Amino acid sequence: REVLFEHIEANKPFRKTLNIKNVGNKSKRMELFRPSNKVFKLHFNNPELPVPPGMEIAAIVEFDSTSPIQDYKDKMVICIDNKEIDIPIIAFPAKPILVVEG
Repeated sequence: REVLFEHIEANKPFRKTLNIKNVGNKSKRMELFRPSNKVFKLHFNNPELPVPPGMEIAAIVEFDSTSPIQDYKDKMVICIDNKEIDIPIIAFPAKPILVVEG
């Protein structure tokens, strides 16, 4: 599980919606933590109460860079009942494909 931004461009924001669902049979406390790299932003509201079974919380992960385009990697952390889950966030520009015929 990862958040992937393909074919990124400078000065062009890219967004992905992330839904985190409680698939258990008990309410669970869920909390999201932002990535450290400033090219990635996480827009969300951490729930004040535990999330009931079958319900979900939504977040928007955004990539926006004015820096030279290159590969970027980071992670966001989801904490569910004090268990941390790392979700990689990866962004990369379009890359040429080299085909060599023999």
